[in-house]
Amino acid sequence: MSPTIRKPFNDLELQLVKLHSQPEAAAVTSALVPLQESAGEARALVDNLITVAGRLEKQTTFTLAPVHLDSVVRTAMKSLLPMAEARHNKMELEVRGKLLPVLGDEQRLVEGFQQLLHNALKYNKLNHYVQIICEMRHHEARVQIIDFGVGIPPNRLDEIWEGLTKLEGETAAKRRRTRLGLALARFIIQSHGGRIEVRSSHGSGSTFTVSLPALVEEV
Repeated sequence: MSPTIRKPFNDLELQLVKLHSQPEAAAVTSALVPLQESAGEARALVDNLITVAGRLEKQTTFTLAPVHLDSVVRTAMKSLLPMAEARHNKMELEVRGKLLPVLGDEQRLVEGFQQLLHNALKYNKLNHYVQIICEMRHHEARVQIIDFGVGIPPNRLDEIWEGLTKLEGETAAKRRRTRLGLALARFIIQSHGGRIEVRSSHGSGSTFTVSLPALVEEV
């Protein structure tokens, strides 16, 4: 299906190139440029959705067992130490009280938290830290990932799960790169019966909260 979905964008881009080559192109360049940019944006979104669909298709099989989220988070943190060091960031984990396990696929949950931590480190301030808090809230195991970076404008909080979000100061070229991290993280968490919520102050950081149903008794 991918070539069929992409064909209209290929045809449109070809026609735009032909128009640029016409003798009168100079007179209409001001109109063609935004049209090309819009076509590029639309194609990038379609490419992104195709990539998301392919990645999510590989995430449909889960092997469930009791898992402690603090262990999951530590594994995810370890894999991102090189990135944290490169950005002169520290990841500070705080476990508050005894955590009950959740029923989950450990490998998939690690990947989900890797995506969330990668996002936090990427947009955090240099020479700063990312705070991670694990605790129980009622019958749920909860993990909060807190950064102190650029934050997310209020009107874009819903868009971050789509995988093609432009943050303040990003160029169009950078925006068109496929970024699936948060979309994948949400899919993994929701597939475990959990949820992800985000609070953000534009310019001063974001807090991503993951809540998963806990097993009342350890198996």
